[in-house]
Amino acid sequence: MKGRMNHRNKMTSQREVSGDRVVEDLMLLLEDFLQNIVPGELDSKVQVTCPILWVTKWVDYSNKYGFGYQLSDNCIGVLLSDGTHTILSPHLRKVCYSTSLQEHITFPERSPPCKLDIKMRILRFFSQYMKENILEGGDLRAAPSRSVRTLCLLHFLKTDQALLMLFSNGTLQVIMINQIPLFRTQMHLSISHNNIIISLIYFDR
Repeated sequence: MKGRMNHRNKMTSQREVSGDRVVEDLMLLLEDFLQNIVPGELDSKVQVTCPILWVTKWVDYSNKYGFGYQLSDNCIGVLLSDGTHTILSPHLRKVCYSTSLQEHITFPERSPPCKLDIKMRILRFFSQYMKENILEGGDLRAAPSRSVRTLCLLHFLKTDQALLMLFSNGTLQVIMINQIPLFRTQMHLSISHNNIIISLIYFDR
């Protein structure tokens, strides 16, 4: 399964990097990373103070509703089947709805615009479903944002071996599903302001 966020016009599409180009650039970065890897340790019980966000839960209903996920700061996002995006900041009780990377509206969780009623129901459905049925994918937490999240999931691709998610802040997350069902490996590649952060995380399920 796969999906992507809307592009509003030709000028926007030209400014944004195509999926193929992104994959090519990331492959080059990963090859260099693997050749020069330096192991490190991080206590999973310590809250991360730098702005590293990663997906801890996800549900793929893209054939009907969309692709839902939970971030490490507990924000809930959905890339809807029509290519729009919603994300809930639970600690602020506010929602950001995006029709493209340049078009966002924010509103209180309890008083959404009438035209977004169905999409809010979908967002709540994913939030409740993940809370009741999906285990956390690791213990590493990120500090809550002080402002409403405008982060968007641009692309996702899911196969039997892995799930790839590309976000609007330049972060790529790959969840590699190993043959041993109790173990998984996650890779996070974050690119912002010419800084590149790559993390490999191993955890039990």
